[in-house]
Amino acid sequence: MSKSRSHFQAVLMAAGKGSRMTDLSDSKPKCLLPVGNFPMLYYPLSLLKKIGFIEVIVIVQEAAKSEVSNLSKKYDLGMNLDVVPLPAEHEDCGTVDSLRRVQDKLTAKTIFILSCDLFTDFHVHQLVDLHRIHSSSMTALFTKNSLDLKSIGIPGPKVKVKRERDFIGLDLQKNCTGGGQICFWSSEADMNEELSLRRTVLQEHPDLKIFSNLTDAHFYIFEKWVLDYVIQDESFSALKGEVLPYLIKKQFSKTNFIEDTEIEDETTLNMKIETERMGIESYAIHDRMDQQKLNLSSWNDHQGDMKGPYRNRSLKCFAYVSEGGTCLRANTMQAYVELNRQITNLLPTLSHNQIGLQIHPNANVQPKAQLGLECFVGENTNIAEKTTIKSSVIGSNCKINEKVRLTNCIVMDNVTVNSLNNISGSILCDDIQTATNCEIKDCIVSKGHIFNEGEKRSNEILGDEEGKMMEI
Repeated sequence: MSKSRSHFQAVLMAAGKGSRMTDLSDSKPKCLLPVGNFPMLYYPLSLLKKIGFIEVIVIVQEAAKSEVSNLSKKYDLGMNLDVVPLPAEHEDCGTVDSLRRVQDKLTAKTIFILSCDLFTDFHVHQLVDLHRIHSSSMTALFTKNSLDLKSIGIPGPKVKVKRERDFIGLDLQKNCTGGGQICFWSSEADMNEELSLRRTVLQEHPDLKIFSNLTDAHFYIFEKWVLDYVIQDESFSALKGEVLPYLIKKQFSKTNFIEDTEIEDETTLNMKIETERMGIESYAIHDRMDQQKLNLSSWNDHQGDMKGPYRNRSLKCFAYVSEGGTCLRANTMQAYVELNRQITNLLPTLSHNQIGLQIHPNANVQPKAQLGLECFVGENTNIAEKTTIKSSVIGSNCKINEKVRLTNCIVMDNVTVNSLNNISGSILCDDIQTATNCEIKDCIVSKGHIFNEGEKRSNEILGDEEGKMMEI
């Protein structure tokens, strides 16, 4: 597929450090954390594969470049991954700052932007249909399928879960099945005790509904001209926190109207922007056919005045609300642990080929090892006799010695569990080696921790620094 002829492009944002799960992501890039027998990044790539993408731009940390570049071949995705690493000194930059590094690669008319922690079997054509029917400038995916974080037990010290909510104002028009125009968006942390709406918004959208139970899936469709404006404006750093609220408010600006003048082509428009340095409205590229369609049609999206469809506004933001199937994000420790618990049932709908070998062909599992049907075992892993493993994920190049019991555990790569260990509800990060006769319950063991024989631990975060804490 030639980039110059493509109508769509996809950008996968995978450079995040995982600020809510730092004891895992400090030793392994978040996008490579295992969920079942695949790295986290595999799942959004599989989604894009299923809807026809064969080329994807992937923005990653420098440390993840080599492994991410090999993902397509390793998991038979058949995709060309254009992996763009962020230099170490820029790894803390925002999502818009990351997009600036791939600006020259964005050539399609419409750009898909996804987060690496999205797990969904959502039918993407529903989001695309909504975007194209209404000539939307930006369309976002929301879901009602949020997890009850307070009910999910996780390893480490017991902490109080802080729920983060967004307040979303949608005009769910009758002609927008499953979606509608976004008229308001604010996080609970950014709000005072009162919720204020402009009179213009209420006049134009009298059926506006405010939702507090929607989760942003971090799956957006942008028209390229919107990203062109956002990228050139150095004041923007984050998509969700800065760009999206700006676009939603800008919809109701007095300058956001389609003029009754002849529509300029892209070349002329770019010259005009370069010389005049105007606002976002001057970046808008209106399809001649779409404009003619609206001018000749008697259809309208509102009542109460004689203005044209969408009140002749050029910038429009829409959202689709997914209520069925799977649509979750592994952006907290609770969500990450729960997805690993559920992945056996979810994998057939999340994998592009609906095949997920739970035990790798190159794994060596001894005949007398008791392995639960819901377990995953990675490549070149050896599991000895007289072991009992239930509801656990075991990575590559691991060694599980005799008389070991693992229950509800996530064991990453290059881990050795010595004999007579009883480990439950815990996460063992890369390169961990336990001593004999250890008992570990509900712990996170980070790289660098050295075990003593017979050591017993529970509800702790163990690493090379005692007392190291994590934001959960």
